[in-house]
Amino acid sequence: LGLSAADQSTRRIALAYRHAIRLIIVSGEIYDPYISGSYGNTLTIKGFYNGIEYYFFYAHLKDKVTYKSKDKVEVGDIIGYSGKTGSSAKNLKANQVHLHFEVRTPSAKEWTS
Repeated sequence: LGLSAADQSTRRIALAYRHAIRLIIVSGEIYDPYISGSYGNTLTIKGFYNGIEYYFFYAHLKDKVTYKSKDKVEVGDIIGYSGKTGSSAKNLKANQVHLHFEVRTPSAKEWTS
């Protein structure tokens, strides 16, 4: 896919500003939100980019995700806040937060933690 949350072009997937994660380009539906020992609070969005299905995975979110599977999210929605949940917490200073972002194809959508 060649895109990242830090991409400065107009093709950004997500933008984190003041720790709020705002969906920029891909509307979709929530896919299996869960809490993990290593990833902390997670959220995955199933969406399409250029006609290809992808899974956009966000981890270490500040709060437990209130979305349920199959909930719809639209471009512009704030989907969460950067946090320090899971294993990221031990390496961060008090004033730091962290966001883990992955783009997966349907064949690699399942992961364990």
